Amino acid sequence: MALVLAIVRAPQAAVVSALEPDSVGTVGPTSSAGWTAAWSPDVAPLSGLGDTVVIDENDDGGVRLRVDTDGITHVWEQYVSGGERPDPHDAARALCDVFGRADRLAEVRSALDDADASCADDIVARLDEILDLPELWGPDRLREITAQRGDPTMARLAARLAARENGPTDLASLEDTWTALRATGGRAAQDVLAVMVAAGSSKRRSLVLTLWRGSDAAAGFELLRGSDVIAEARWNTGWRDPAGEDPESRDAEAKVLAQQVGDNDVDLVALRSLMRARSRRPDPLAELFALLDLPVARLALLDEQPDAAEWEAVKPAARLRLVWEYAKEIAVEPLVEARWLQVMIAVILTVVTLFGLAAAVVGYGALITNGALIDQEGVTAGDVAVTILVTLAIPLNSWCAVRLVRRGTLL
Repeated sequence: MALVLAIVRAPQAAVVSALEPDSVGTVGPTSSAGWTAAWSPDVAPLSGLGDTVVIDENDDGGVRLRVDTDGITHVWEQYVSGGERPDPHDAARALCDVFGRADRLAEVRSALDDADASCADDIVARLDEILDLPELWGPDRLREITAQRGDPTMARLAARLAARENGPTDLASLEDTWTALRATGGRAAQDVLAVMVAAGSSKRRSLVLTLWRGSDAAAGFELLRGSDVIAEARWNTGWRDPAGEDPESRDAEAKVLAQQVGDNDVDLVALRSLMRARSRRPDPLAELFALLDLPVARLALLDEQPDAAEWEAVKPAARLRLVWEYAKEIAVEPLVEARWLQVMIAVILTVVTLFGLAAAVVGYGALITNGALIDQEGVTAGDVAVTILVTLAIPLNSWCAVRLVRRGTLL
């Protein structure tokens, strides 16, 4: 579901009210000039609040700009394939007029006519540099880490893969099977790293928790399962989430946290209160950790405290090497857990091994006697190949039988 950017001359409360109750998206804080940015799939309910600027992508993949002011609508579309490229002069003038920056007309026109802009976000970023726009992109994450509770080896494998595909990655080993990871390439790199770690954490009790802090006490977390965020919250950011502020959804995520993260009895009343809050002082993450009885060493790493665990730069590995190490790790997990089934499969493998041993003896005898042992004139390339394959299968079957009995795995 694509989100559309609308910049409205209206207070944040009015924008949130217009989008409620089921709108997906976020609403930013109102600027000193009275503008508020909103990201939502449907921005039509905002059209009656005041002057409005809407920027999204058209069916052709180009950019569509609409400026509604004083009852007049200006529309301009940038086509990316075929057709005549429309002149952005009128749209640029409308933008400059609505934001009171007539002196920036040439720059705005150049931004709209930029042939190198590949999407709406590129043009929005250019306009944000030129005009006095409100906060557009959500709260800045000044510091961010991903903490995994689970197999430390799997976390290291994910970090090495991220270092190869995603840039420099750091890792810190903590107590109680916890591992902390961070990407040094910014928020996008950290998001990719978190998904990689979560994808490798398949055990039921595995946990992947992303923690972040912004400016002026802004903070938040995301709890991941695979590629899905199953619980999240942010505090002190000035941003609003119309759909996510519903008390029932907040309480549901509090329950998920208590079940997935808390090891002991959790005060659900206090946790629900924290999850419902948009602003919390002095430190909502510290309060969250106390409620869930989580070790504060994660926060020490996030806050870069002197007594925090040391970060280790992870070396990227060749892809084939990573695949081999991953195969070794998953082989540690029992392939067959029922003991009777382990024994039965091991017996079958042993019988196959004995038949293979007999076949190998016959095969080598036939080769030595040039086929006389099996009443055959000479031997063929197929006879040689079968004998070699049977010979190789004997130790492999034996090894698998022993491993299955001892560890429940074939490798």
